[in-house]
Amino acid sequence: MSYDVIVVGAGPGGAVAAKTAAEKGLNTLLIERGEYPGQKSVGGEFLPISIFEEFPWMKEGPVQRRINRWIFFLPSGDEATEMHYSRRQGYGYTVHRPEWDRWVGGFVEATGADLKTSTLVEGLIIDEAGCARGVLTDKGERLHAKLVIGADGVNSTTARSFGLRRRWSTKSAALCAKFTYSLPPEAIDERFSDENGAEIDILFGEDICPRGFAWIFPSEKDFCIGIGSGLDAMKGNIFSYLQNVTALPRVKKRVKDAKLLQYSAHLVPIYGPSEQTYGDGLLLVGDAAGFVCPFDGAGYEAAAVSGRMASEVAAEALSLGDVSAKTLRRYEKRWMGSFIGKDLNYGRRVQDYVINKIGADLFNKMVYEMGSALTKHGSYVEKSHGEAMEEYFEKHIKTFSEMMMQLAPLGTVPMKGMMRALLDVSRSTVLGKKKNKTP
Repeated sequence: MSYDVIVVGAGPGGAVAAKTAAEKGLNTLLIERGEYPGQKSVGGEFLPISIFEEFPWMKEGPVQRRINRWIFFLPSGDEATEMHYSRRQGYGYTVHRPEWDRWVGGFVEATGADLKTSTLVEGLIIDEAGCARGVLTDKGERLHAKLVIGADGVNSTTARSFGLRRRWSTKSAALCAKFTYSLPPEAIDERFSDENGAEIDILFGEDICPRGFAWIFPSEKDFCIGIGSGLDAMKGNIFSYLQNVTALPRVKKRVKDAKLLQYSAHLVPIYGPSEQTYGDGLLLVGDAAGFVCPFDGAGYEAAAVSGRMASEVAAEALSLGDVSAKTLRRYEKRWMGSFIGKDLNYGRRVQDYVINKIGADLFNKMVYEMGSALTKHGSYVEKSHGEAMEEYFEKHIKTFSEMMMQLAPLGTVPMKGMMRALLDVSRSTVLGKKKNKTP
């Protein structure tokens, strides 16, 4: 049988792509290697509130706990900064990805698409002109289509089979691992929640995780502790880093008497697409395209939105009878102009400057010492508040100003001009003032 569109992979990008394609009247097949969508899921458990605004039908999904607090733990030697952010509206919800992905996948068949599970795609059918015309499966099947959407994850077979890219380099990928623990709901309530919702912990420091961070996400009857580290920065087994996190005093309190249910690990692309995300008869979405923000490691929303974009472009191309790369290039223009492209560009700048150049230790120290200078007490003996701040800026003004210059949002020339002015003023008032004290 021949289809208009074959989607490979039933994760968030693939499921939304197949749903959108079927809704547009395209004869669609979604192929999943697991027995059901979500069986092979190893992704994150937190979905931001923007997901539910972007896809209102997801509001009816099986969410776990509403998250209304973020806690950031930034160690610096024997000192540490802990920052709390909260709001009543909430920031999003935790979910069980296997349950959630299976629920989302149920919409695919409901919209009229075919779902083929327990099937591994081993390659693409490519015609003499170099256009993708379907897929080859591990069962020896040749399934034909006018266009293929690759949503098959970080090690995308469709991308590599077509020749769009090889495997990710160690600089361009991170290894993530997580432990999942079970606890009675009342214990989860006590350790993670209050009447307004639950909290997420983010732990950032070079001793915690090189070129990455750790997190704690609570659900109804369990919670997970995860960690993500740049492959080129790791000096040992990823699970040894994870065990170090669970040994931290603040984390040990959460883990006490909890039962370890499972552990898992997976790769994540962290520098965006290394090549184009389209070809003759082929579009890539989600992790297969490299749509994971280098700043926060988030990828679910980009996967779902790119899946919808890909099917919209596919419908346009099929209506024109032209699935050439020239026509499909409009897909890349759209995601580049959306939050996906903007987050990838900005995230790379954060990675390159804050993580790679400054480093987590110095960044955390700057944050801690700013708080110490502002409060002064116990940190700056016999100094006034003004003298404490003067000492802080004298010590960190160059790094602080350079960081602000680098991280000013793209295109904000006035912001960069303001930062240059701030740097000039700081040099003249802080450094210059000290110089004037010398006879």
